[in-house]
Amino acid sequence: DTLKSNILFSLFCKKDKTIYKFRISDIINIINNALTYDQNFISTPQQIKNPYTNIPFNKGELFYIYFKIKESPLLMPYLFHQLFIVNFDLEQYRLYNECYIREKSISNFIKSDNIIEKHKYILSMIADYFIYANISIDFFFPPSILVNHFNKPYLELYLKSVYSLNPDLKFNSSIILTQKLIRFHRLNPNYAQPFVTKKRDSENNIHLIYRYNTTINIESSNLIDNLLQNNNDNHEENEEELEELEEDEDAEEGLQDEGEDEYDEDEEEHQDNEELEHQEEDNDNLEESYQYLPI
Repeated sequence: DTLKSNILFSLFCKKDKTIYKFRISDIINIINNALTYDQNFISTPQQIKNPYTNIPFNKGELFYIYFKIKESPLLMPYLFHQLFIVNFDLEQYRLYNECYIREKSISNFIKSDNIIEKHKYILSMIADYFIYANISIDFFFPPSILVNHFNKPYLELYLKSVYSLNPDLKFNSSIILTQKLIRFHRLNPNYAQPFVTKKRDSENNIHLIYRYNTTINIESSNLIDNLLQNNNDNHEENEEELEELEEDEDAEEGLQDEGEDEYDEDEEEHQDNEELEHQEEDNDNLEESYQYLPI
């Protein structure tokens, strides 16, 4: 009974005098779908409706639902809490939360199974970034395979770079997408390109089979990251070694300068000693000369 009260609740509707039972997880999904509704990523939040009657809940019923969710062990939907803050005024809710709603709309689109729309956006992305990545997709390449390969992170980054209302996120997404598409093309230059194979049947007749290159070299991208990281590490080690060599050279130059100074001092002392010796010899010669002079 405790578990049941935590995940279910009943709501009495005055209009038709009927009690409706809801699972909290189901009502949360209904709330999120209504509050994040959009048309081409332009937020147009809808009123939260009773799934049994398709009639919007009134303000009193929304307050009741809010506190029932708050009492449950489930997490309160962020946007439903924002709607609660503005007293369930849908227009005020849209004005104050449009940026966040846009990001949720993009996230929901990426999680959806809308192959046709995703395929259209992916082709637009490839055309817009062709000057950087030079990726070419054959016209008859299967859309489902293309969407499977480019849905995340490429399409997600592209939609954020085009439709996000956050300027920093918009700019960063464009930069990261450019780098990823360039690397994708370098690793997979023949992706989505047709090639022909020959096959013989039992009667030895040759048949031409047209196929597409659908393989993606993903591991190599990780290898490149590792190589770049190793190159950076080696570059840092080389810089450290150069700094140590420069320090050793400076130390050697200092020792040489000290040695030269000591050598100069020794030479000066030696020259002084020689001068003293010469002076003493001169004195001795003078003394000797004096001795031999006649009196």
